[in-house]
Amino acid sequence: MRGEVIVLSRNIRIQGQDIESWGAQIVTSDTVEFDATTGNLTNRVGSTILDSVELFNCSQIDTMKAALRFEGANLGWSSVSNSSLHNGYGWGINVKSAANLVFSNNVIFNFRPIGVSFSGSRNVTFDGNVVAQIQQRTTIEATGFEDKEGALVTCTYFGTSDKCPDTYVTNNIVAGAFWVGMTLNGHECGKPATSKSYGNVVHSINNSKGGVGAIISPDRSSSTQTTTCFEGSGVASYKNRYQGVMFQGSAGLKVVFSNMTGIDNGLGIGIGMAMAGP
Repeated sequence: MRGEVIVLSRNIRIQGQDIESWGAQIVTSDTVEFDATTGNLTNRVGSTILDSVELFNCSQIDTMKAALRFEGANLGWSSVSNSSLHNGYGWGINVKSAANLVFSNNVIFNFRPIGVSFSGSRNVTFDGNVVAQIQQRTTIEATGFEDKEGALVTCTYFGTSDKCPDTYVTNNIVAGAFWVGMTLNGHECGKPATSKSYGNVVHSINNSKGGVGAIISPDRSSSTQTTTCFEGSGVASYKNRYQGVMFQGSAGLKVVFSNMTGIDNGLGIGIGMAMAGP
């Protein structure tokens, strides 16, 4: 038996109109404005602050246009707290090439096929959130295409070149997703685990071909983690179809797992390595 009780309703509600499964989206970015009269260029800085706000039926199906999107927002800072994002046909949150963001005590519920994604971003804190019920896409069922699916994806969606320095993913709960619950960056070997990813709980990840609780990879913004040693710590996992926690990275690294708790997972802890080709 397992589960969380979450409240989706808030006093302030932003509701997308459902037109061909395309709902609303909130986009934050920086831009440069050109004044044709004076010839001057002015930086316009994007910043979004949400607290106790509900986003319903937002995001656009079969795109990366999430309900809440930060893209190219590097000059200001943004905060999303105590809010709920739920029941959209696309991604929940997409942070791409952005910086200086804090997400705390939010609920992200019933999106597809990605709940939350960070890529190419820096100085991001994701703490105390619940990400749940991340579904498979129904629009590609007959294509045989193996989709990328995950509830909380930290710097892994776009491959091994993705870097997210100073990204902190802590004290979150991920449940009820397909393929993988969360992908996390490791931290420097022997240093406190609280510096990067710690205190996360993942359960009930299930898929006929997947169903891994957490995949931990070296932080690609760290030269020592990608060449010598990296450590993953502080993940509690249970009731996942396959591994509760899995390492994924290149062969030749020293890998340290510490302070892990796994109960009633299909395969416990897994190791996955890739050798460099000729």
